[in-house]
Amino acid sequence: MPYAISRARVTDRALWERVWEESAPHRTGGEIRSIQVFRNPVDPTEIVLLWEVDDLAVLRERFQSEPALRAARECGATERVMYFPDA
Repeated sequence: MPYAISRARVTDRALWERVWEESAPHRTGGEIRSIQVFRNPVDPTEIVLLWEVDDLAVLRERFQSEPALRAARECGATERVMYFPDA
C-alpha cells in the first residue's frame, strides 16, 4: 500500500478536530485504508496526517476537491501541504 503525508497549520486545534470529525463521510471509500493523526506537542496548531491508500491519484484528487477545500476554510487552515513518495 502506498502512503502519503499531509501537514496543516490551523488557527484553532479544537475547531480543526470538530471539522475533521464532521467531514469524515468525505474520507470514506475503499481507496483510503487508514489515517493516523499526529500532533506537535510544542505547537498544537500543527497537524500531520499519515495516509495509507490504494491509489495516490485518488488521494490527490480528494485533497484538491471542493469538500476538502471547504473543510480547510472552515477549520481555519492557514497552511496545507500534501507530500507524496517519489515515483
